[in-house]
Amino acid sequence: QDVGLIFLSQIATSVFVKATAVGSSYPDALATVLVACAGATAGTGALVWLVGKLKLSGYVQLLPLPVVGGYLGYIGYFC
Repeated sequence: QDVGLIFLSQIATSVFVKATAVGSSYPDALATVLVACAGATAGTGALVWLVGKLKLSGYVQLLPLPVVGGYLGYIGYFC
């Protein structure tokens, strides 16, 4: 559950920095960050739904164990 927060915080930070760099006001930059986070969340939800609808979850077993281990290690280190 905390993994998504890593990516959302990176999205929020980069969008806010870029929005303020081009001269957006604080409320406009905040609104842009909220829209970007909502879009990322909706996109992720749509992809998860599509994977379930097409019954593609069985292909997760094809991922090599070092890839899964590296991903879990990344999550453990940064969360």
